[in-house]
Amino acid sequence: MPELKMYHAEQKERFFTEAGISAPMEKLFRNVFDFTAPYEEEKGADICTWTDEEVKRIYELLSGFRSYSSNNRVNLIKRYLKWCVDSGIQDASGGGLEIRADGMKKFREMTLAGPEHLQKCLDAFLLPEDESTTDNIQRGFCWLAFAGLADDEIVEITRDDVDLDRAVVSYRESEYPLYPQAMPCMRILKESTDFKYSHPGYEKDFIMMPRQDGNKLLRGLKNAEPTVLNLRSKLSQKMTPAYKAGKLDVKISSYRVWISGQFYRMYEREQAGEPVDFGYLADRTIQMKEASGKQYSLEKGNRSLESKRKSLSTDYRTDYERWKAIYAV
Repeated sequence: MPELKMYHAEQKERFFTEAGISAPMEKLFRNVFDFTAPYEEEKGADICTWTDEEVKRIYELLSGFRSYSSNNRVNLIKRYLKWCVDSGIQDASGGGLEIRADGMKKFREMTLAGPEHLQKCLDAFLLPEDESTTDNIQRGFCWLAFAGLADDEIVEITRDDVDLDRAVVSYRESEYPLYPQAMPCMRILKESTDFKYSHPGYEKDFIMMPRQDGNKLLRGLKNAEPTVLNLRSKLSQKMTPAYKAGKLDVKISSYRVWISGQFYRMYEREQAGEPVDFGYLADRTIQMKEASGKQYSLEKGNRSLESKRKSLSTDYRTDYERWKAIYAV
């Protein structure tokens, strides 16, 4: 049996038994209790004895990027707190049972208000577009994600797919918008055959090096065929030090940029009088997962693909309302 890290381990083991926690659920509970243990040790008290405000702090720390991930972990804690009260555990206060964790702070750190916000973030850790360096590849990766393209679709985009005059990207009979802030980068990626390259061993500050032959929009100096792994890795390598240094206020990833773009366009449609409906995005999410060779597990209960679609749509709607609240739009 693994070494117990939980605070008041005997009490929590009793909870597993008396509350009828299944083996898969017990593993999830143990992960959460391992997380809360240092804070319980610091206070010298089990979380079931804490006040509302004290438990709320844990809820915020447990909250994930998306609302469903936040609620899942918080609900585990609440189930334990309720059991403690119902079982008459000494000093069990019920603190935290009526609190709703919104995870707004973390959500704010991982989303963007719109194209101007994205441009500001990119400017904080990438060289300007007119420097004509490979930093334009990371810029293009983010702008295509903000436009609504998935990572595995972005790597397929060619120069011919980009219409600079109409400011759109075409992909499989769909068109995706290019915002004014994206145009300098997109023009360079579409038209340039060389990038500036600097190396400490060179006498000059930089030299011009030819891009790889090919038609892929995000091809670089070494790779004619961009890959999702390489694009994600390069973006993280450049963004993380800048974020830690306080140069930007959002931890950028292609997924976070993608979902921010979805919310921004939904807000545009809502302002134009259209109803808020994320059914189309739920369908797209399911399609993207299937395209990656995966499928949603539907074997539990009577769950159908349609119920999963409704669940995804609700999750997107919940996070959209959080996005609007954060950016006061």
